[in-house]
Order: sequence, then structure tokens, then C-alpha cells
Amino acid sequence: MGKISAKYHKADGSRTSFFVVNRRKGFKTFLSKEHAELARCYQMILYAAGYAPKVHSEVGRITIGIHPKTNKPMLSQWGYVVQKVRTLGCSDSAGGCDCERCECARYDYEEQIENQCAHAEGDTGIRIGDRHIGNFGLMDGRLVVLDTGVETFQEY
Repeated sequence: MGKISAKYHKADGSRTSFFVVNRRKGFKTFLSKEHAELARCYQMILYAAGYAPKVHSEVGRITIGIHPKTNKPMLSQWGYVVQKVRTLGCSDSAGGCDCERCECARYDYEEQIENQCAHAEGDTGIRIGDRHIGNFGLMDGRLVVLDTGVETFQEY
């Protein structure tokens, strides 16, 4: 992976972070290199079937700022570059947010999320277990899975 720097930090999930790289791409981080590799694999399979945003890089680390004391670049956790898409809820939607945007998204998309997950499982064999609005977004008007971390594929 070439040299990439984040423009700014956008959101955190329970075990991941998302950094904006540019207008169309972001960098998803994970707890370990192994988790990032597994998530990338799931995302590539789901993308090929139309259920997830495009993966744009191998697993690596990016510069996320300059350390204030050493003045040296700080590196992110392990992750990969992905296509940015519009999220359904707010930046805290994974935490059970009750804001108006999240409440509307839950009401508007709950049935579509269930249907999308059933179709994804039938088409790819991948069962999506963590089905809250924070794990889904809209890409070209289609519902897609955003979180491909290991916890997304566990039963809830």
C-alpha cells in the first residue's frame, strides 16, 4: 500500500474507526492485522455481489497525524481504503442513538435491511448477524453493508 494520510477522523464503531482520505475514499481500521484481512475478504466478496462498497487497497496502515511531542507521523491501526458512502444514521448510530435521523432510518430501513441480509446470504453464503442501521449505508441509491468486521458476522 502506498503512502496515504487521513484528512480527518469521521466515526468510530465498537471496534473500528473510519478516516476520510479524500472526497470518495475512506480508511477503515480494525483491532489487528488479522481482523483487517478477514474484514477485507468479506467486503470484497460482498462488493462483487453488489452488497458492499468497493475495496481500494490491500491491508496496511496510514498516517493519521503528527505526534505533538516527537513531531513524527502517527500511524493508524491496520485497515484498508474503501469507497465512501452515505450512512443511514448519525455518527453514533452504532451506540443506540435516539436522534431523529437514527429513529427515521430505523423506521425507513428496518425491513429493507432484513431483506438485503437474506439476499446477501443467499447470493454469497455470508450471514450478516449485526443488523443495526450503523452497519448499513446507501451507495448509488442501494442499501449496502458498511461494517465487515468479525462481529458483524456473529449471531445477535
